[in-house]
Amino acid sequence: MGNRKQIHSCEHRSKGGSNYVDAGTTQLLSVPYAIYADKAGMAKETAGGTRAGTVSTSAAGTGTVNYLTKFTAANTIYNSQVFDNGSNVGIGTTSPFAKLHINQNNASVLEHLRMQNQSAAGAGRFTMYSDGAVNYATFTKYGSTYAGSYAGLPTLYPFANLLAFGNNGVAANDGLGRFLISTAGNAGISLFKGGTSKLKFHADFTTENVGIGGNSAPVSRVHLNNTDGSNMDLRLTNTASGHTATDGFVISQIGNVSTVINRENDRLLLGANSLPKVYINPSVNAQVGIGGSPSNNLSLMSSTDTVGISFENYSGSYFNVSENVDGQLML
Repeated sequence: MGNRKQIHSCEHRSKGGSNYVDAGTTQLLSVPYAIYADKAGMAKETAGGTRAGTVSTSAAGTGTVNYLTKFTAANTIYNSQVFDNGSNVGIGTTSPFAKLHINQNNASVLEHLRMQNQSAAGAGRFTMYSDGAVNYATFTKYGSTYAGSYAGLPTLYPFANLLAFGNNGVAANDGLGRFLISTAGNAGISLFKGGTSKLKFHADFTTENVGIGGNSAPVSRVHLNNTDGSNMDLRLTNTASGHTATDGFVISQIGNVSTVINRENDRLLLGANSLPKVYINPSVNAQVGIGGSPSNNLSLMSSTDTVGISFENYSGSYFNVSENVDGQLML
């Protein structure tokens, strides 16, 4: 064909007529990327997009407003469990009251949501943020072989199989929690300061003892301990005493010295059988009463006719000083 022009000529005749009329001629031009009409529509099939049958709705209905659709059978579309009202999404409910509302009505214990990391050396974490990247809460479950531990707590709280949750992490964006439950069943609350965890509450699963104040394992039912220094105290205060460092009743241990002090300007009583037996007055003269409130440096009182002092040694020898109802001193 060379460079010759290609001309298309068209003639037509009216219905029932026998004479053709020339409708004109048109030059055929080259069209880039053109394909033959009989090949049109083949590209999709060539790419593997073929299917069999016609998609239709289920015999149960034509779908319900707000339900997301799903294939309920081959070539059949109907409602899924997901309901979207334009504001909230519900699963198992058509009245979702939150952005995602999962609802069940079953008289048994059912699992609503599962998040899982199947690696034993990994961890699964749920994080909830508020108004900023550093304002968040975490819930973390560590894998059974996850290495390491909370800093300063290698024995009591290793990472392996640990559950930890907290607020804002122990450092910016680290995701660590301060409330800890170990694989052994220990439960604790810690602070993270100076690069280490400072355990402030520890319930020990093995002994069932409770430790307060430090990182030491408790050896009594309630064990107050300070693993950061040599001073440890327990203070009781109320609205009458006030709540400052100079108020209240204090039991303390300073090094190896133990003290019991009422820091208020009032008596300290020691008792037994639901009654006070020893009275210590706050006067500068150091008045102590046994059996009643003292009037001297040392006062002995008795509800019987005789009051006295007995001095005894390990051999059983003793020496008594007593006063009878007549005021007589007896040795």
